Amino acid sequence: MMIVAKSFFLTEMFRTSLVLLVSHFALTGIAAASSAFKEKCLAFEPERYIRGATRNVLQHVPAGTNLTFPDNDATCGRASQIVSVDLCRMALEIRTTRTSKISFEAWLPEDWSGRFLATGNGGIDGCK
Repeated sequence: MMIVAKSFFLTEMFRTSLVLLVSHFALTGIAAASSAFKEKCLAFEPERYIRGATRNVLQHVPAGTNLTFPDNDATCGRASQIVSVDLCRMALEIRTTRTSKISFEAWLPEDWSGRFLATGNGGIDGCK
């Protein structure tokens, strides 16, 4: 029972941190002219908003870029994806205990409404 409670607490902590992080982008007007968007994206420090977070990726990705995913399992059928709009790509790893962590990646488009959908899963998302 203790593990379930701890797991629920960590999930809620992560969800709250993610909402705060995404809200930062909406409230600071990250969607501006393209060069300003790139500058704001690259200056962003998401680990300042989430305790225990390590930034793994922070990059401005121009529309038309073919992003590759070399770590994806081959059975997932997605080795790459062409990005259709300018976006700010960030990936964080959040250590939840000495032996556990949460990893996530967010792609925030330049012309962003502030709405987002978060999904989660374990392992490799059902591939194989």
